[in-house]
Parts: sequence; C-alpha cells; structure tokens
Amino acid sequence: MSTSSVDSDTPYTNIPPPNSSNSNGSSPPPPAPPQQSPSAAVTRSSPKLSPSDFLFGRTLGEGAFARVVHARYKSSPAGKPRDYAVKIMEKRHIKKEDKVKYVMMEKKLLSSFESELIIRLHVSFQDSDYLYMVMDLCPGGELLAVIRNFRDNERQTACSLPVTQYYMGSVIKGLEYLHSRNIIHRDLKPENVLLLSSGHVKIGDFGTALDLRPQSSSSGQRRNSFVGTAEYVSPEVLRNEDAGIGVDLWAVGCMVFQMGVGRPPFQAANEFGMFQAIIDHAEGKSTLQYPPALSGHPQNFIGCMLKDQPDTRLGANDGVQEGVVDGKYMSIRGHGLFEGFDWEKFESGEMVPPYTPQSADWLNLPDSSLMDGDQDLEEYFLEGDATPLEIMTKVQGAAVDDRGGAEKARGSLHEQSVRDIAGLARDEKIVKMGKIAKRKGFFTKHRHLILTDVPRLLYIDSDATPMVYKGQIPWSDANPVKTKKLSESRFDVISISAKGEVRAYHLTELETGCCDEWIDAIKEQIF
Repeated sequence: MSTSSVDSDTPYTNIPPPNSSNSNGSSPPPPAPPQQSPSAAVTRSSPKLSPSDFLFGRTLGEGAFARVVHARYKSSPAGKPRDYAVKIMEKRHIKKEDKVKYVMMEKKLLSSFESELIIRLHVSFQDSDYLYMVMDLCPGGELLAVIRNFRDNERQTACSLPVTQYYMGSVIKGLEYLHSRNIIHRDLKPENVLLLSSGHVKIGDFGTALDLRPQSSSSGQRRNSFVGTAEYVSPEVLRNEDAGIGVDLWAVGCMVFQMGVGRPPFQAANEFGMFQAIIDHAEGKSTLQYPPALSGHPQNFIGCMLKDQPDTRLGANDGVQEGVVDGKYMSIRGHGLFEGFDWEKFESGEMVPPYTPQSADWLNLPDSSLMDGDQDLEEYFLEGDATPLEIMTKVQGAAVDDRGGAEKARGSLHEQSVRDIAGLARDEKIVKMGKIAKRKGFFTKHRHLILTDVPRLLYIDSDATPMVYKGQIPWSDANPVKTKKLSESRFDVISISAKGEVRAYHLTELETGCCDEWIDAIKEQIF
C-alpha cells in the first residue's frame, strides 16, 4: 500500500488514478508530523495525515469496495490510546463501479452529523490508491449480535420487550435527528446499528443515504434508485417509486419483528422470492405470520409500519421530516410498544443499556501488537492470522444497487451453464464446483470455483447478469500447484511458475464452511 502524502482537507473530487504521481512527475513530499493537541485526538483541523500516523489492528468488516479496520492514533498520550475505525476504500474499484457519488455523499453526511446516536467522521485523507475515513469506533459490534445472543430458534423468540424498547428507541431517536434534516438512511438494518462497549448505539453506513436538503449539492440525486438490503427493502422501492422517510419506517417495522423473533419477516430461497413476498404482503395477497412472541403491542406496531403506502405508516404524518430540528415521532413514542419506557430518562442519558457487549480484548492490545502504518498493510490484512476476516457461511441478505437487484436473483448453477461460460472442452469433466470467497488485496469477491480433471481451476462471477468467466489459477506440469489450509474454512492454492515465482490465491469456502473437500479434491488431481 502506498503511504504517499495525503490531504485531510481535500474532498474526494477528481480522484486521481491508482499509482499516479504529482503533476510534475515527482514523488510527493512526506507529511508533516502531527501537532499533538491537549487531547491528542484526530479532528478535521488535524494536519495532513497518512496511514503512517496510525497503528492498525484487526479487520472489523468488509464490503464490496471497502474494508473497516481498528486503528490507533500514534500521537495518543501515554496510557490513553485514541482508537478509531478507519474505512479504507479502493479508488480503482470505486471508479470502475461508478460509486464515486455514494462515497462523496457518505463523507459529506458523516462530517456534518452532531448526534451521539450517529457515527461521526473525524477526518478523511487519501493516497494514490486508497481513500481513508477515520470514524468513531464501535467495539460492541452490531445489533445483529444482540439478536443472535437472545435468539431461540425452537421457540421462535429473541429479545425481551425492554431490550427491544431500548434499541428501537435509540433507532427512532436517531431517525428523528436524520429525518428532521431531510436525510433518509435507505439501508437501515441490524447490521448498521452499531454498539459502543457500554451497549449504547450509533447508527452507521450512510453509503446509500439520500440528502433532500435544498442546499445540498446532491439534492437533485435520483430518489428511485434501487438501493438497500433485500430483507428490509420497502414496496415503493421495488416499484421504482420515489423514496421518502417511509423507507426507513418500513425498515423499523422489519427490525422490530426481527428483534422479537430472531429473523426478518420476509424470507425466501433467493432475492426474487423475497421481493415477491414483500409485494404480496403490501398488496394484501398474503398475510404475514406472527409467532406468539409478537402478539399484542409488538404485532400492532409492526402492522402499522409494514403498510403498502408510505404516508399511511406510523409516524409518516408527524412532521419531523419538514425540517423541524427538534421534531419527534410522537405517534411512535406513544405507541403501546413503548408502554412503560421512560423517554425522558432515556434522552437524559440516565438509562443504562439492557445489554452489555462481550469485552473486545483486541481493543486493549499494546502498541507493539499492532501493525505500523509505515509498513505494507495489504500483506498484513491479507496474511495475518491475528486479524482474520470471518465470512458467514449463511448470508443474511445481499445488498442491491442501481443496476436492479431483483433481476439478479438466481438459484443453484446448472452444470451445462457453467461449462458454456467457462468454455470447457466436451470431454473435460467437472470434479467439483461451489461458491467461494476470493480475496485480492484488501477486498473479497464471491466467485464460483470449478475444478476439472484436466486439471484446471477456473472461477466465474455467478452474481453477474449474465454470468461471466473471470479467469483461472495457472496449473500445468511446468506450473504446479499446492494447497495450504489456514483455518476450518480458509485455504490457499499456491501456483509456482517455471521461473520459481510463487503466487497464492486466498480462498474461503462459503457453502459448507469447511475447506477439506476442496483440498482433498485438488490433491487427488495433483497426484
């Protein structure tokens, strides 16, 4: 990774191409050392920063074009470390996938927020290859972890009413802040509700947020873009109608259901089936089944949120979306779901969260156990067993974007389709194929890996429409391969060229969570 000079005050406009130099062709000068403030905290007034100003720890999460990692500011005073979450985004991928507008929007919004319930951006900078956003660290994990902690699949129950009240109350108060400023989240879900070590909430991930403020430079952006996550997407989004505060209110209804039962209200074998279930419910063609845990006030609340027309959902007419800075969703606060919940005590900060996250031991690691930003971070995050990226074998829900997620839904792959796409010879036999995660640099792509008896290892993008052949791992008598097991699900396929050059392909088994079958199948073809 490049650690060239960066500018924390420069917005992400005119993003330079990867590995570009200055206009005069010379290398940029090294950054000035940070001036230590009394609190030694990173702020937007900090001098120019670069990765070399931080120590990096474990990977906290990874998306399509971003990785979030734990980082510690080097200039922290002794015994008082300043820890942050740093979002690292690859410029090449952002430009290729036409995501610049989303990155710009997220940076602008996060910089403007002044709510204890919303993730805050402290500073941003860039180098020749990557963009960096230094944000609040939430070591308590996601609200999804709270739900999983209490979930009882056999009884179809999860969080108690007090737990649901506290965390959904936090979400409602956060939405009051956003909606009163005409900002719509558009991807509200338990994974984007983050927890501090104390159990308090911060709402994050504003990559697809909609800023409708008249003074916003992006106020003219499309309101009917297909964004969100399948389980929580509202019917108006599926119908390509303009998005308003109703998309977030619909998501609140889905989250209350999930907190009570342990799963989202709409499920299906694929995205298309899920979208159809949402539309059928909204149009009255099917009835949502409520387990006993959701009887009474919770069931009524969910029903008031999961209505077809956005303006009929609970809270839609409370007026907080009209720019009233101190607006509150009084109809939501006054619903029976929140009976007995002390909003005044909650807002004053006197209320103790009903859930304490597991201790984040990694947060207390000494500086010597972290990776210095002066060094090759790509290799550290790629190879370091101390900072593995855990990939769930059962995907909870795939995000969709402007290109239309409903049409991408597909079932299992047919062998003939794979043969045609990969260009296999008629007598070439498929020994094994399946879904894997293939990591390159900071980022991970989901692929279908195909092992044949030639032998060959090929991979295709089965999520693309149409599916696309992406390449193969070099393998021949002059270019042998070997395997290396890294964990229960992670393994490397190592290709060695005739010149002795070694290249490792870093893979994770996604379907069973166990990579032994892949390793055994590859070894059989080697021998």
